[in-house]
Amino acid sequence: LKRVLGQPLLREPRQLLNRRMTLLDLVAEVLARVRQTAERATGAAVTHVVAGRPVRFHHDTGRDAQAAADLAEAYAMAGFTALDWLAEPEAAALA
Repeated sequence: LKRVLGQPLLREPRQLLNRRMTLLDLVAEVLARVRQTAERATGAAVTHVVAGRPVRFHHDTGRDAQAAADLAEAYAMAGFTALDWLAEPEAAALA
């Protein structure tokens, strides 16, 4: 996924899971299921997420920014209304 973020391939419809969808749609569906599972477990609405992300998705700064925007869009599509990033080294230290 990391290699596809920030590239047009992420938004190209393909046959996935017996449906026509984009990889962005697939990522959003997985994130929505995580959100729904958290809501069932806590009995509360889950709208805010703190997500780990690579320090850099790509060496190219433009593509790196687009990759972060793509992933943020997937979180929004999944129903999250607030997103904060935590760099993977920090996230790993807290885990």
